Amino acid sequence: MIEDTDGKAGLVWVQRQPNAWHQAAYHVDDITGLHWTATSGGVGVPLGNLFLAGYVRCDSMVSGELDHSGIHGACPHSIKIIITKAHNDPALYAKLAAQAGEKPQLDRNVRIAINGRRYHRRKCPYLPRYRRRVIRLSEARARGLMACKACKPPE
Repeated sequence: MIEDTDGKAGLVWVQRQPNAWHQAAYHVDDITGLHWTATSGGVGVPLGNLFLAGYVRCDSMVSGELDHSGIHGACPHSIKIIITKAHNDPALYAKLAAQAGEKPQLDRNVRIAINGRRYHRRKCPYLPRYRRRVIRLSEARARGLMACKACKPPE
């Protein structure tokens, strides 16, 4: 387990969005509400993938810097953060991920041709340029549509 200068175990590096260059370290005990999310902290940007997330008090960071303006309420308050595997100890990340529960399947968007029998990725060469629409993968499955064999969308 990683220890900081105070002797507390478990510093976790967090971000507001997975691609943000601002990072901050928090004590593992200061992170609450661990869950999987496809929406960033702050402005709520859709992420496209699922990330481990939680909440911290904006005034309890040990070191670093986060994208946080305080515009959503007077500080200090709780803010949503993203915990990435790349910036943390693998054993600590695995422990936090286990606390968040099983990672759910992300319901992605797929494309279908109007009256088609298959669903496709966005740039599939077999998807007609016209008379197509975007639906959720779960809806395509519910309709009994098959995955395109050429572009191999998620099943």
